[in-house]
Amino acid sequence: MDVVKLVSDAFLVAIIESVRRGDLDESIEWIESVAKNLGEREGAGLEGDPRGKVNCLHICPFANMLQKFVDQYEGMPEEFLELLNSERVRGSFAASNIFCIFHHTFRAKRAELAGKEAIHLASDANVEGRAVYNQEAIEEADLTKAEIDELLTKSVCIFRFK
Repeated sequence: MDVVKLVSDAFLVAIIESVRRGDLDESIEWIESVAKNLGEREGAGLEGDPRGKVNCLHICPFANMLQKFVDQYEGMPEEFLELLNSERVRGSFAASNIFCIFHHTFRAKRAELAGKEAIHLASDANVEGRAVYNQEAIEEADLTKAEIDELLTKSVCIFRFK
């Protein structure tokens, strides 16, 4: 038995069940609560490869787990898409896969503990490679979508700390 896969799958199934049982905001709050708790346990820190005004991740640390889950369940669960397309998620950051909700909240908590604010600008960490943008954050960073697209040619996630 692969315990890491089992725990990862349990988390993803719990997200599906949470969406099925209640409203989307409650599910998002639950994911964020778990991420903040783990961020506090991990402690202060800033992640990513600094690239001028932003930091980048060149690979999504959750991509393989998510891909295995999606393959096993024969497609992206509708519940994940409901969360990703919710107003709350779309208005807060650039979530391109279900783990973005968790990972950005985890990153933000660790940044907060380090005296910074984490802002998610863009991500294309999904099977389709479809980019999702936080246009307001991009403009606030005094960057253009073209500059972000250039960064996304070598990264899957772009964020900044202020």
